Amino acid sequence: MLPLRYPVVFNNLVISYYETQAGADAGDPSVEPALPQNYTNGNPYNDTIYVRIEDSTTGCYTTDSLDLEVIASPDANPAGPLEVCEQNNSGTAQFNLSQLNGTINNNPNVTITYHANQADANAGTPTVPVSYTTASTTVFARVEDNSLACYNTIGITLTVLEQPNLPSTISPLEQCDTEGDGTREFDLTSQEGAILANEATSGDFTVSYYASVQDRSNGNAIADPTLYENTGSPDTIYVLVEGSNGCSSTMNFDVIVNPLPSFNTPQVLATCDDAASDGVAQFDLSDATTQITGNNPNLNVSYYDTQAEADTGAPNDQLPIQYTNTGSPYNETIYVRIRNVNTDCYTTTSLDLEVNEAPSAIEPQPLVYCDDDNDGFGSFDLSSLDDQINNDPSVTITYHNVKVDADNGVRPLSIPFKNTVKDNQTIYVRVESPGVACYNTTTAALIVEQSPQPVQNLPALTACDPDGDGVAIFDLTEQEAAILANEANPGDFTVRYYPSQTDADNGTNEISVPGAYANDPNINPQTIYVVVEGLNGCTKQTSFELQVNPLPNITTPQQLELCDYNNPGDEREEFNLEDATLDITQGDKTIDITYHETQADADSGNKSLTSPYTNTSNNQTIYIRAEDVDTGCTVTQGYTLTLIVNPLPSPQVPSEPVEVCDTDNDGFEEFDLEEQIDII
Repeated sequence: MLPLRYPVVFNNLVISYYETQAGADAGDPSVEPALPQNYTNGNPYNDTIYVRIEDSTTGCYTTDSLDLEVIASPDANPAGPLEVCEQNNSGTAQFNLSQLNGTINNNPNVTITYHANQADANAGTPTVPVSYTTASTTVFARVEDNSLACYNTIGITLTVLEQPNLPSTISPLEQCDTEGDGTREFDLTSQEGAILANEATSGDFTVSYYASVQDRSNGNAIADPTLYENTGSPDTIYVLVEGSNGCSSTMNFDVIVNPLPSFNTPQVLATCDDAASDGVAQFDLSDATTQITGNNPNLNVSYYDTQAEADTGAPNDQLPIQYTNTGSPYNETIYVRIRNVNTDCYTTTSLDLEVNEAPSAIEPQPLVYCDDDNDGFGSFDLSSLDDQINNDPSVTITYHNVKVDADNGVRPLSIPFKNTVKDNQTIYVRVESPGVACYNTTTAALIVEQSPQPVQNLPALTACDPDGDGVAIFDLTEQEAAILANEANPGDFTVRYYPSQTDADNGTNEISVPGAYANDPNINPQTIYVVVEGLNGCTKQTSFELQVNPLPNITTPQQLELCDYNNPGDEREEFNLEDATLDITQGDKTIDITYHETQADADSGNKSLTSPYTNTSNNQTIYIRAEDVDTGCTVTQGYTLTLIVNPLPSPQVPSEPVEVCDTDNDGFEEFDLEEQIDII
């Protein structure tokens, strides 16, 4: 190709090319047509053509010659095919294309590039990297002269060789630690089937085993992989698999020595003898399983008649979970196989079976409750029956509403228990031995008895204190009728009296002579505690108070005196007796005063006198009765009122008038009447 397009106009210059000088000089197509832009030289390797350069404005031109030289392309020698093992079974591999350079062209004056296709190689771009990751393909090398940009190309086959296709993981080799030292011999070659499971033709591969990654790198394989003794657990084995094409893959697997199952030493499995009492009973072996495994879900437990059967573990030899000791009454030994469901390792032990007799359950005496409110229901302390039923402290006693609950040991009654059937109820008792479901049952009768209903809030017994020592004698039995007022048949009840609540509760220090009881002077009022007991032995309490009241505090009044104005000389006058009351009571309005003609009337409170009262004799003695209006206590002895009628005086009237001289003759004068007293 000529270096410029034809024709070329450049700064008004028209450039054209010709095979001859004459054609260039003529510049006329009729003489010689100009050469085309894409021109193939007519002479091999070297040729000369002519250039006409003409000014388009002036028509002036000049000519010159142009030598054409064809230079040979650089060599591109065949190379390859290049084969590389695939990476990670991906179907691709990384090719180092630069290793081909010396084969393709070792001239230092050329540049070699690689391209994905012929077109890219011809164009020189884009290139692929020298370290090229690809699947099997053909790439193209471009060999270019560094001076003249001449180039050559050649195709190169890249082949990805398959690696052994190994699984990412395989199951470990496992054995049970039967010797207890943590080591076993393993045949590592038994894993070859799993290692080459992805390959159709396992014979095309060689498998070797190594104890470490370093050993594998150094080619230090395990000498006899059929008798490999582990050094730890898990112990990792490193594998190298080589194919017939020279490609290899690696993987690893573990060898594991599993410990024998760990379990709880079996406890004696005991059950209760049935009604036959022959020492033969059904055992629920799952109870032993729970104890042996501690509910470990990884352990499987089965039971056998003999040690040999337990070692073999044949399913047909297994004992049923609901097992009856028909061959050995009361005591039998069976054998246990404990297997780890994850490792399949097992161990064996023995289990002792024991048939226990049921504990005794004696029907107790009826439990009686005295009903406070006589509604037929009461609260029972059922535990008070325990010793009557079975006094062995190791047994468990529970109480139930119905027999089926007692048999099943469910829904025990709470204590205290309130009966649900009025007046009388039968409940059921379960007596269970410790550690096993060995039990017996009986019944217990609950009886609700009616209790006395003594009257509460009784009125107090009161007495007056005549001598002021705070002590009075009380007849406590005066309260009995009031206490038993609620009872239709009072004679069916016994009434006892106590000085304190504690005594009443404990039945101690009963007042032995309740008809003549001297109160405690240090406690006023004093509470008396009463226990009423019926014929059925039921009791109930009430109480009342003893009150000792002081006598009215009065004084002896002054005598009442009147002048004998009414019918002078008869010494009879009308007296207002109440004039002495204030003097007697000193103003205490709680004291009521009455007056009487005789001591007997004052003592009895009869025939009280009313005012005005006409005395029956002079210097008459009136008897006073003083009564406390709150307590009723009276004073009648030692206090009297004297009524006196005084005679009128008898003066002598002077016979002569009293005369004085009128010094100023005005008719008035001052008299000294006292001078007449002696005369009068």
